[in-house]
Amino acid sequence: MEQRKVIPLNLTYNFPTKPETLFDAWIVPEIANQWYFKNETNRINLETDTRVAGKFLLREWDKGNIVDHFGNYLEIERPHKLVFTLEVPQHFKGVSIV
Repeated sequence: MEQRKVIPLNLTYNFPTKPETLFDAWIVPEIANQWYFKNETNRINLETDTRVAGKFLLREWDKGNIVDHFGNYLEIERPHKLVFTLEVPQHFKGVSIV
């Protein structure tokens, strides 16, 4: 089996809003459904258990296809830190940490 090297990627972007507003955009379904993996033709539904070790499922419907994006929350320090796993088997193998 091929060993893959893990390379951390750090991105920084300053959003012109309060940290609480940005944090909620990731975890409040009514907000996340408007942008998270959103495009012109799909519909998004986020179900979340927002606590450490809690799970989330973001289901995407697009042109007859259903794509599940899911993971677990690893760290939650509202409003400054949110760490979670992300799996999207239909698009990539393995588990990402976001």
